Amino acid sequence: MRIFIPLFIFFVSLLPSLASAHQCKLENGSAEAILIYNSCKADLAAGISQHQSDAIKPRSDRELALEDENLQLRQKLGAIRNDLLDILRNLPN
Repeated sequence: MRIFIPLFIFFVSLLPSLASAHQCKLENGSAEAILIYNSCKADLAAGISQHQSDAIKPRSDRELALEDENLQLRQKLGAIRNDLLDILRNLPN
């Protein structure tokens, strides 16, 4: 129990830093870039970020085709697995 509490505190303390790991990047050291960076971080902390990456991007035709192919291959593997299980059931003990 003594080990659990410090580990719990450690992982809970990491949550805000993981949540704030985002698209805010400091481009250079100019005053304008620092102002934009700080504004971005403040928006993230307030939960009102306007990043394009926050929006759900539509998937391309290629991604949709790959997902369909993946589903078909999974179905084929399931059929092969079932066939193999049937063969194993029919083997003499």
